[in-house]
Amino acid sequence: SGRSIAPLKLQHQLKKMRDEVDIAGRLQLYEFLDIIPLSTHTSNISIQGELNSGTAKDGQMLYKIDNFYNFLYTQDDKIKTQLEKDYKALISRAIRAGQPPKTKERGKIIESTAQNRKAHRNGIKK
Repeated sequence: SGRSIAPLKLQHQLKKMRDEVDIAGRLQLYEFLDIIPLSTHTSNISIQGELNSGTAKDGQMLYKIDNFYNFLYTQDDKIKTQLEKDYKALISRAIRAGQPPKTKERGKIIESTAQNRKAHRNGIKK
């Protein structure tokens, strides 16, 4: 029921914001709030689970394990890996097509981010 963002996506967004931040090396609350719409609800992230129930046994009465990945990594690691994979696929499709990546409501997010920054800067100058 939380939100998460791919580390690579966050890194790219912070690079874009680098010239526009008020204090170099620090992210202000309003700047952080501009990043939240780019994140994904964890409930919307689909991660492949176990293939068996986890209690299935083979002919020798040993537990079957279809994928060690399910046991070796935490749910947060699985989410991070899936988000990274999805974001890299999005970028590679955009590069092959020769156009910028199209994310959900990307234009609206960019527009609202720019408006928030202008409003904040105008509030500081007054």
